[in-house]
Amino acid sequence: MAKKSWAVAALLASVGVGGLIYYLSDDGNSKYKVKFDPKVHNIEYLLDILEEMKLEYASVCLHWYNMIQ
Repeated sequence: MAKKSWAVAALLASVGVGGLIYYLSDDGNSKYKVKFDPKVHNIEYLLDILEEMKLEYASVCLHWYNMIQ
């Protein structure tokens, strides 16, 4: 029982620390506030972004693979 309570306390502490870090890192002056627009932000747009990320990741992996060779 004591191990379970320590695990719960550790979980709550880590969530609290994460929330505190997020709160302190937000300065409130972000000029990149994104408003959700269902006409623009749809599943196709998300898939396009993920495809671009995959292409960037693949090129980095190939670069490092070639460096190792």
